[in-house]
Amino acid sequence: MSFDWPAVGTLVSNPSWFVCKDNGSPNGEVNGPHPTRWLYTQTDTGAWGWVSDNQVPSETDSVEYC
Repeated sequence: MSFDWPAVGTLVSNPSWFVCKDNGSPNGEVNGPHPTRWLYTQTDTGAWGWVSDNQVPSETDSVEYC
C-alpha cells in the first residue's frame, strides 16, 4: 500500500481521533517506533485522509487496523 497522496487538510485539534490504522510506504521517520504506520482521520477542515503516525505524540497501538 502506498500513501503518496496530496495533503487534504490540517490536523491541529487536541485531542485528535483516528478511525483506523494501516501500514504502507515509509512515513518519514525510518527509525521511529512505527515507520510505516498511517492513521485515517478527519482533518480540521472536514476532509478525510491519512496522517503519519510520526505526527502523533501518543502511542497508537490501540487503534484498530482498517
